[in-house]
Amino acid sequence: MCVFSGDEAQLVFTSSKGIQLKNISRSEYMELAPHVPGPLAVMISNRTLYWAQQGRGSIYRISLDRKPQEAVLVLKVQDSVTSMVVDWIHQLLYWTSIEMGWVSVAFLDGSAHRRLITGLDKPSAVAVDPLRGLLFWADCGVSPKIESAGLDGCDRKALVTSSIRQPVALSLDMPRQLLYWFDEGMRRISRVNLDGRQRKTVVESNGYLDRAFGLSVFEGFVYWSDKVTRSICRANKHNGRDLQALLSNVTSPGGVLIIQPVLQPKGMPNQKGTSSHCRSQTDNCC
Repeated sequence: MCVFSGDEAQLVFTSSKGIQLKNISRSEYMELAPHVPGPLAVMISNRTLYWAQQGRGSIYRISLDRKPQEAVLVLKVQDSVTSMVVDWIHQLLYWTSIEMGWVSVAFLDGSAHRRLITGLDKPSAVAVDPLRGLLFWADCGVSPKIESAGLDGCDRKALVTSSIRQPVALSLDMPRQLLYWFDEGMRRISRVNLDGRQRKTVVESNGYLDRAFGLSVFEGFVYWSDKVTRSICRANKHNGRDLQALLSNVTSPGGVLIIQPVLQPKGMPNQKGTSSHCRSQTDNCC
């Protein structure tokens, strides 16, 4: 099991009470952004937390260091935000809209908002590896699948197309170069490498894995939130053992995120992640 030194890892999760934070090794937790109705997705870059509200097209940010902590509207879009991820190297936000069938992108300040990949059925989740210049998304439509592309939306590749029903959450294990997903239809967490090979089922339905929403990987564990059991759980990321319910009686649990500097390593910008992100899939680059 990989164990990272330095700052203690913190768990950020959302519920009907707002956005909350706790140290993994302690039971106490604090409210970061209370009175935020039904936050959906959370992502962090440079100690700034970004989130979107369920069923709405507004993306907000809040500084973890500034006092008092005040939410700032980053971007308001016409479509609702289903899933969101931060590219901390190129300073970009990627998000999916399950109703409209596209993946969109903008800079962290909300500028240069653009639909990047269109024509999808029901894109339900998104993940990004800016070090390797890769974008991943899940589609839970009629032909469910998980795909990848470059950060500019080009060079699309299908990674998972069989034995998949309703993928609704994605997370990357960057040190091991593995992509994890939760399949609500099969009630299991699985993984593949970044080429779609070496597939493995990690966690089967275990009484705490019925309708997971948030998904995150850190050290030797995979973390998830479950709406049915109203819990935040974790289990061994290789075999699903050592199941722990870290929090119970969480009302409407949503996004789950681990904060630790090693999860966002520094790197050189990829050219496709900076100047080319404004090109849509219909451009000649693809």
